[in-house]
Amino acid sequence: MPNRPDDMTPEFLAQCEQAFDQSAEVPPYAKRGPVRTQMLEIFTASTWLLGNLIDIGCPEALAQQICFSHGQLCLGRDPWDVADNLLGNYHKGFYPLPGQGLTDAEQNQTEAPLGKAPPVRKPE
Repeated sequence: MPNRPDDMTPEFLAQCEQAFDQSAEVPPYAKRGPVRTQMLEIFTASTWLLGNLIDIGCPEALAQQICFSHGQLCLGRDPWDVADNLLGNYHKGFYPLPGQGLTDAEQNQTEAPLGKAPPVRKPE
């Protein structure tokens, strides 16, 4: 069971699933078979992260870049923990951008519990 936030509603989950199924950006292989569940969870967590970043005043273009990084950082990790960590780091002024990459030590620290944001390099 994913480590979803407490404020997750069935309506939000249904909207995300519908958007996932209708998205032209999601490759067809990700919409079927065993990979679907994991990809849908990453998509849903990224959608939640995007909404929360915009709600706290993050410029939409930057929020989209952070969400792209979210997808990259989710490999082998709980997407909700990664999303929560990225949101916490944004509050502190730290966020990874696509292609910026993280050191192995930083990647290993992205599995902090909810509310505990790991260190992520500040863009230069």
